[in-house]
Amino acid sequence: MSDPGPPALARLLLRLLLPDPPGRELRADLDEEYGQRVRPERGRWSADLWYWRQALASLAPLWRRRLETRGWRWWGGGGGIAGWRADLRGAFRRLRRDPAFAGLVVLTLAVGIGANTAIFSVVQGVLLRPLPYPDADRLVHLWETNPEVGDELHGPSPLNFADWERSAGGFEAMAAWYLTSGTYRTEAWAEELRSARVTADFFRVLGVRPMLGRDFRREEVLRYGPVMLSHRVWRRLFGGDPSVVGTTIVSSGNAYEIVGVMPPGFAYPDESVETWVAWDLPTVYADRPEARTWRFLEALGRLAPGTSAARAEEELDAVAASLAEAHPEADGGWDVALTSL
Repeated sequence: MSDPGPPALARLLLRLLLPDPPGRELRADLDEEYGQRVRPERGRWSADLWYWRQALASLAPLWRRRLETRGWRWWGGGGGIAGWRADLRGAFRRLRRDPAFAGLVVLTLAVGIGANTAIFSVVQGVLLRPLPYPDADRLVHLWETNPEVGDELHGPSPLNFADWERSAGGFEAMAAWYLTSGTYRTEAWAEELRSARVTADFFRVLGVRPMLGRDFRREEVLRYGPVMLSHRVWRRLFGGDPSVVGTTIVSSGNAYEIVGVMPPGFAYPDESVETWVAWDLPTVYADRPEARTWRFLEALGRLAPGTSAARAEEELDAVAASLAEAHPEADGGWDVALTSL
């Protein structure tokens, strides 16, 4: 019997809701991880739940953007209680007349409720569980918007984010990132790992500290900054050896110093991330002025104590206005929006 592979419904949701090429790359990464590591280690049921978690975590930003952009809309019919009563009476009459049909309905409901219970447990873990970060009410997503482009929320461009970070005083810290993959090597192994390229204050914004080692230092974060390991990859590839801090791993010919290990359970922005690599946006994009139009980052800010989100957004709006004046072709018509995490 052939291996059925990852859950078909989860793959279908990703294919329908996440546009290519990033959607295609994500599905390929998840399929490979599922088949080569998760399924052999955990078994089919646990591996399928893992795949659902990854899929829902990947779709969560899209759902959040749609809800924040358009708001909730409740649709109601016009039948009222009387209409419901009539529908229920008709349904019960049909069930009494056809016991086989009634059995099929009960079986369908049982399967549906069981599947929905499993899926809800995943959704609850991904979307509904309280955020495990200190003062999470001060965390906000940072977006760029442009009515001429549409009503969607866009991630900031690297150079615009760098200007926000320098100019906005209503934030204790800001951080930006994007997800990627790369082959990492030591003398003992070589493996492709899922990574988040993050700015220096990433962990400071979230209010989390490494379990082992230290946080990134802004002065050391250049084009190829240091790297932080997830607890999972530290155990799996380094055997939980604390002396790994201070050593290096190599990717694409560049050596990255390992400065720390995150605590168990930390997996922001999603569970697929195994390393966090620090990078400095002005250094990487200093000679790429066209990068001001590349709106591909995800970004968070931690509001300064006593500063409201509305006040912080006003400050960023002022920065955006100055950027539009300085770079009309890249930033004309673009504004800033803040949403809760």
